[in-house]
Amino acid sequence: NNGGGQISGGGSIEQKTFYDQIITADDGEDIAFTVFVPDNPTGRAAPLVVHGHGFGLSPITDLENPAPISAFISGDVSGDVAKRAWLEEGFYVISFDQRGFGESTGSITVMDPDIDCRNVSAILDWAESNLVNLSHRNGDPQVGAIGLSYGGGFQTVCASVDDRFDALVPLATWNHLPYSLYANGVPNSLWLDFLTLASQGNLEPYLLEAIFAATTTGDIDPDTVARLAGNGPRSFCNREQGRSPSGADALFIQGSNDALFNMNEAVANYECWRDTGNEAHLFIQRDGHILPALQTAGELILFGTEPVLNCGATQFNTRDMAMAFLRSKLLGQPTPALPDICFSIPGT
Repeated sequence: NNGGGQISGGGSIEQKTFYDQIITADDGEDIAFTVFVPDNPTGRAAPLVVHGHGFGLSPITDLENPAPISAFISGDVSGDVAKRAWLEEGFYVISFDQRGFGESTGSITVMDPDIDCRNVSAILDWAESNLVNLSHRNGDPQVGAIGLSYGGGFQTVCASVDDRFDALVPLATWNHLPYSLYANGVPNSLWLDFLTLASQGNLEPYLLEAIFAATTTGDIDPDTVARLAGNGPRSFCNREQGRSPSGADALFIQGSNDALFNMNEAVANYECWRDTGNEAHLFIQRDGHILPALQTAGELILFGTEPVLNCGATQFNTRDMAMAFLRSKLLGQPTPALPDICFSIPGT
């Protein structure tokens, strides 16, 4: 999905705009998203970047003049890169309501590949039919993705289901949910409580029952653990149930102090992508999901990504690096010089 070839588009003149769209999922639920069309007076071919929001947060609905709350919620690295992709790079951008959040209906499955990823595939189907200058290489649409936490999970899981993704930038996301939420049989109670609160009671019933049991008795039904195990890239990397891993290249950024998705999960994702033959890079920084009052918050209340990453004597602006990676993969340009692995140490 990442090879060279002729890039083509529709050639129609477009003007910069954005609008909301709702389509119907396979199960009859609504899929809501906002489409950002670049200023494109020559009708050149333009790739698409799909932005996914974090759990309990919201998509980007206005990149030019967002309301204060919306600006804060989307004001992380992923939101800033999505804005640059549209305004500065001339890419299409789609930011969508994850299933069960905002205007997207249905219960929250925590990234069930057979449900959530079918919704994501439906968005790509819509994009292919309606974005007149969407660029293609060898008949394949050029699609990248960015998002943090839950917005990273949609990338690693759904890019393993749908091979139209070419480049991923997952920030602080999981490899194996049973490890994230129930490592060694010990419930991660703080974050399980957060999942319940942020879902506003809209979780799949089996998940609500499992979280209640975990936080009251400490036990989770083994069938639930097995089901959650299928909602992560590890099941694809291990080729379970006839699955196979993603063919998209990836830039992983994870926090060493992350209290929910620690760097072991990023290492596992990186190794999977590398061993599959994809280009993969792993940057470990300090910030991530934090424990309030016990850890320093980053740019958001419960999450942060450092703006500058230090790899030995070389500094990387996180936003510039993410944008350069997407640009190189979606426009067929040479990949920027990035280390395979970097443990960023402040001030070095």
